[in-house]
Amino acid sequence: MKTDAGGIYRMGIKVALSGATGRMGRRVGDALYAMDGVDFVTGLVRSSQIAAIGCKAPLSDDTGSTLEACDVLLDFTDFERTMELAALCAAAGRPFFVGTTAPTNTEFGALEDFTASIPILYAPNISWGAATLFSILETLSGQLGPAYDAKVIGVHHREKKDTPSGTSAEIARRIQAGRNEDTLPEIVSLRAGGAYSNHEIIFAGHNDEIRISHNVTRPEIDTDVLLAACRWLTTKGPGFYALPEVLAG
Repeated sequence: MKTDAGGIYRMGIKVALSGATGRMGRRVGDALYAMDGVDFVTGLVRSSQIAAIGCKAPLSDDTGSTLEACDVLLDFTDFERTMELAALCAAAGRPFFVGTTAPTNTEFGALEDFTASIPILYAPNISWGAATLFSILETLSGQLGPAYDAKVIGVHHREKKDTPSGTSAEIARRIQAGRNEDTLPEIVSLRAGGAYSNHEIIFAGHNDEIRISHNVTRPEIDTDVLLAACRWLTTKGPGFYALPEVLAG
């Protein structure tokens, strides 16, 4: 619970977090707990993780009661679990914030199928920089056209499980959409050392090339983005949304 300077309790958006004990989930949970305007009510975990420590909210393995207690569910698990939760959120009418990776267009489309009844915000990277990059790539790739070969390179720490990363996959989808092509551009995924999240996009023509990079320089969660996304999502009707739309207001 959070109180104002006068000690009066102020209700915020009630947020539950799936994957609260994972590497990314712990960082998101810490950010939620510290944020004004948000009540971090539950960390949703599997039964085998119910005794885990370190989460700033009570842990629960009961998805039904968790959805009843929250205004929006955030998910940072894996895509198989994301699909299970999407079905349950749709049945409960609960807005769903997806921070996991949909690595293929088929899986991406399967997630979209649930948006007939609920709003889903797909956010594989929680930063204004990445959101801005996603929004300009469609225009840039469309203007350059097929005369420029497009390549995506993603470098992450050796412990990262998903390949390609959610950011790499979203970059590739944005380029594909801008060119109105049937296939995604090539993605090269590297796992090495402690690199947190570095991405480079190459548009290579016959006489010149354009290189764009997005590098995460600090591992902290951008709380302004997270709060804006949660608030924005709870005001929306059914549909499939992304961070560039939050950025645009």
